[in-house]
Amino acid sequence: MHFSTTLIALTAALGSVSAAPSAHAHLHARKHLENRNIEFKKAGRPHEEPIPSPEPVPTTTAVATPTQVKVAAAASSSAVPSSGNAEAKPFCNGKGKRATLDQIMYAGNVGTADNWGCNMQIIDKAAVDKYDYTTKFASTGEKFSCSCFNKVGPKGLLDGFWFSAVDFTVADPGKDDVYMAFDTNSQGGCACGPGDKTPRTAIGQLAGVWLEFDWGSEPNGGNSGADASVLVAGAAGLPYPGMSVSANGKVCSWVKSDGTNEAAYMPGMEDLDGIGCKGYHKGHLDVLIGDKFNH
Repeated sequence: MHFSTTLIALTAALGSVSAAPSAHAHLHARKHLENRNIEFKKAGRPHEEPIPSPEPVPTTTAVATPTQVKVAAAASSSAVPSSGNAEAKPFCNGKGKRATLDQIMYAGNVGTADNWGCNMQIIDKAAVDKYDYTTKFASTGEKFSCSCFNKVGPKGLLDGFWFSAVDFTVADPGKDDVYMAFDTNSQGGCACGPGDKTPRTAIGQLAGVWLEFDWGSEPNGGNSGADASVLVAGAAGLPYPGMSVSANGKVCSWVKSDGTNEAAYMPGMEDLDGIGCKGYHKGHLDVLIGDKFNH
């Protein structure tokens, strides 16, 4: 999934849908980040973290044209019936409108026009079985901050990794784990790093280690996929913590801060696809953040 952003000619990606069965949302970021002097104003749910302004470049340098995509409307809630006592909350307060297949293929589900990111939400542990697509985030012993986003930003540009739809922290394993639910056809990621703030690059892009996800991809027959990625941190020369991703109970992608990994996206793998967790439709991810896991 490759695209440029309004801010930079960042040969970075947050995945165009792959033809492979996994069809996960692959958020690539090239090694070289070339700054462009383009003003960017944030919309949607603002992130409190200030975003540094890009440094100007000579006026003779060509400026990349922003890529505009059509944003798919929010799908109806993917919550499913359950006999438990917890209740499922509809995504985007139940709002929705008709969308063409063409729209869905280019943008996926990003919420609604007036509520970007409402296609993902933090839920109670007791409500996990009421949703089709869920993820548990847990620390392996330290405090980590995470920011989750859609591949497409609030204004329909392929710049979602500059924004945050949901922020949270995890620290004490088993006590402050975070559970999230995602609506059908949601494509994006969750960036995580140590401490009280999710790390960003010098030009404001979310960094750290990323969980990349594609839930119930419409263009790929409802297939889902996920992976751990450090492409952005690697391209910017920044440190990153470890992350382990399991899909429906099976470890399928992991990386540690020393670079050891299996089925994770590492620097130099920007053009590859189909790596990580695949072969499932509806399901649950377990994400461990930090290096203290035994694989």
